[in-house]
Amino acid sequence: MLLFVTLALIPTAALGYNAADEAPYLTNFNAHIAASYAAADDTSLSSILDPCKNGPDVEVGGEVVVVSAGGKSITAGEVQLQCDASQVCVIPQGVTLEMTESLNVGALSINGNLLWTDETQTQEEVSLCAGYVVTEHGGDYYMRVTQKKAWIYIKNNGAAHHHLATRVFGGMESRVEIIGRRLERTWSLLDQPLSIDDTSLTLLHHPSLMGWQVGDRIGVAPTELLSTGTGQSFTITDISANGTIVLDAPSTYNHKAQFYPPKAKGQGPILMSAEVVNLSRNIIITGKLMDLSTLQFTDSESP
Repeated sequence: MLLFVTLALIPTAALGYNAADEAPYLTNFNAHIAASYAAADDTSLSSILDPCKNGPDVEVGGEVVVVSAGGKSITAGEVQLQCDASQVCVIPQGVTLEMTESLNVGALSINGNLLWTDETQTQEEVSLCAGYVVTEHGGDYYMRVTQKKAWIYIKNNGAAHHHLATRVFGGMESRVEIIGRRLERTWSLLDQPLSIDDTSLTLLHHPSLMGWQVGDRIGVAPTELLSTGTGQSFTITDISANGTIVLDAPSTYNHKAQFYPPKAKGQGPILMSAEVVNLSRNIIITGKLMDLSTLQFTDSESP
């Protein structure tokens, strides 16, 4: 997958860094973040993360081992009644946590199982919010959500795992499997130039065959000489039968789409066209950013 980053409203000197540029990197970190996009901060999306993001900072204390009164399975709602945002919630061996609804705890240790699917999820959108989520001691984290939307939000609440430290999502000697909505392709190229004031674009591949949908956020890379241009992001508002993508706003820049035949036998055509990337995912793993400008590192600790 081709990945590109668009930076705006940042001094030109700060657009790139060398290995020795720790000080300017830290100084400009917050400006870079402010100029970038985060789905968790997009007010046009669901507010389901608000209780997790905007809740008070709570010191995380002792562990609570959940008890399943009904047998081997327990719902997220039942777990929430036993654990709160100040506690490390432990799913013991032999117990399966079914993610039926949103869950907000201090931290989550999965020694048993977590099952999160379109079938277990009773709402169109739910979230798992914790200072860390770690599957360990042979536990199993299985997530297959392809039709609905799910968030995993790692809080900056100071909760520290005994081995993996703070703000961790993953596993130790256990399985973590995450399967989201399928995209046959995550990027394509402009088929025709995208010019200023255009409100639609066409690609070399049909968006519907790639798995793209109305509501997806897409990015168009700049094509100006020496990387002096600016990329743009749009939301897809319609996809016509012939593959034309209707945009939520007119283009404010020109993006090239030029194609040249091979210059020699055996060579492929020359494609001078802007990449267009699908930036939307139905499973989003995110969290609260730290303010790196307030931190100091030694040479051996620099990021």
